[in-house]
Amino acid sequence: TVLESDEVIISEIMPKELKALDTLVVKEGKFSLDYTFTKPTFLLLEFKTGIRLPILIAPGEKINLVVNDTNEYGTFTATGSASVQRMAQQRDWFAASLNFRDSLEYLNYIYEDSTNLLAERSKWNRDFVAQIDNHRQKLKAMIDADSTDLSNIMVFYQSLGDLELFSFEEDFEYYRKVDNGLQAAFPQNEHSIYFHDQLAKYKAAIARQQTVQSA
Repeated sequence: TVLESDEVIISEIMPKELKALDTLVVKEGKFSLDYTFTKPTFLLLEFKTGIRLPILIAPGEKINLVVNDTNEYGTFTATGSASVQRMAQQRDWFAASLNFRDSLEYLNYIYEDSTNLLAERSKWNRDFVAQIDNHRQKLKAMIDADSTDLSNIMVFYQSLGDLELFSFEEDFEYYRKVDNGLQAAFPQNEHSIYFHDQLAKYKAAIARQQTVQSA
């Protein structure tokens, strides 16, 4: 583990809130949580460097994380279930897009007085759109590969500042695909239930809007 932090705050991610579980001391770059979960559980690891990493733990699962909190956005690798490894991959893609965005902000700064600034900005915008589209396609492919994995829920909560990677309007097909998968695999899970309810509310709102427009 590559850690600058000397402690890690562990919380359970609930559908509407965080539930504090423990604060762990980091010794010689290592920390350990001795806790048995009886259901699939999302955890949030918060480091003193400001890095916040969500992971998914399966019931009775023992996992090993190799965390790097020395870069700006934090990444990790994991041994354990396919779900926690998928979340590590999601984090890699997310960090890559954030770093790409930051690199464009730096280029904008160093080209600030250039006569070619507008032309360069246009190119950078195209590059950024391509980066985000590639990121989105990878996440969609992950969902297509297994729509029943609970970690899919976290795909829809990713955003780069004000830019959300997924939206109900544009990506409803994937919201529905994940909802169907989770209702089949985890019908009693609180995250599945909350996701299903939120999707139902959105569909009801769209139906009301269409009724008003046709009136």
